[in-house]
Amino acid sequence: MAFAQRFLARAGFYRAAIDGDWGPKTDKAYDAFVRESQRIAHELGTFDARSERYLATLLPEAQKAARRFLTKDIAVGHNPEGEGEANVRIFSGTRSHAEPP
Repeated sequence: MAFAQRFLARAGFYRAAIDGDWGPKTDKAYDAFVRESQRIAHELGTFDARSERYLATLLPEAQKAARRFLTKDIAVGHNPEGEGEANVRIFSGTRSHAEPP
């Protein structure tokens, strides 16, 4: 839980002591973070389900940058194989060292 509190604090949503206990303040900060993430997705567009899961783990400013990158890259038709539609995805996000990849 301390990781989540540090992350939410860095994102500007959690302003209480980092104590590792998920309480009402952490819950409120998490809800605010989710609302902001949804707002960013609505404003800048959504992508495949896997990318969306990872994008939601990034700080809001990183979410914006990643969404802008994906939108621009897909718009120019980038495809590493050089044929067909663009095949660009986010396949990693923020996680604690205890989480499996």
